[in-house]
Amino acid sequence: MILAPALIFVSMLVVQFALWLDATHAALAAAQEGDRAARAAEFNSSGWQQTATQVAMNYYHGLDTSVISDVSVSKVNFDATTNTVSVTVSGRLTGIFPLTVSETVSGPVECFRTLGEPGGELRMRSLLPGGRPPVPRAGETLYRGIHLTEERRDRGSMAVEFVVAAPAFVLLLLLIGAGGQWVSASGEVGAAARDAVREASLEVSYANVPSAAQAAAQGDLNNLCPGAAKTSVKLLAGGQQVGAGDWANGAQVVEVTVSCNVNLRAFSVIGIPASQTFTDVAAAPLDQFSERTG
Repeated sequence: MILAPALIFVSMLVVQFALWLDATHAALAAAQEGDRAARAAEFNSSGWQQTATQVAMNYYHGLDTSVISDVSVSKVNFDATTNTVSVTVSGRLTGIFPLTVSETVSGPVECFRTLGEPGGELRMRSLLPGGRPPVPRAGETLYRGIHLTEERRDRGSMAVEFVVAAPAFVLLLLLIGAGGQWVSASGEVGAAARDAVREASLEVSYANVPSAAQAAAQGDLNNLCPGAAKTSVKLLAGGQQVGAGDWANGAQVVEVTVSCNVNLRAFSVIGIPASQTFTDVAAAPLDQFSERTG
């Protein structure tokens, strides 16, 4: 009864993780496009922030996804100290659990500057006279007709995403593994109980019943709990428990309970007990026309 809801919850976590990953990538891509537009815009124009916002929003809508609701460009900032602009795209994840998604990208302003200015290592030159495009020099790269001595980089939040997502993914794998081990152990103990009660019902003398049930159960559970399977036998007549003396005459059903202590230490890191006892019960009718002795 507990395992089924747990497996459903794990499945929901898998779906939620996939939606969150898709949403963060969509927001990050939109923020990158908006930041590129902001860096290349004319800063003497009062509309550069609106331009960056419009480019980011158009790019997101062009992705044709609805994984983020209420998406907006929440911030477009210029830092005069470092001469960089940053664009933040935010929204609400339309997943199983509503979460806020926010991605920020920043980069240097693409403007003309001399080596003596702050950030002069990103030295830029305009087109050569006559409209001829510039030729990259040694150690320089060419971007949009401008010389750059250092490769342009977008400082997004992919590293932070990885730091958050990697442990969550490992936790998800452990939960799936623990759920699989739990289901497998329950099934094996149930099968052992059925085999044990069958062997018990075929015995002639009651003196051999407990040992026959124990041997059958242990044979099935040698890999799961080596040498640790436990069995108990009950006799029933009319739905009531009767004694061993009724085995030969009076007992109608034999019932065997099998218990197995399973090692789950590998999953203790996620809060699961290091060992768990699994128990199952099976019953079989006794043939009233077979000869049995007490």
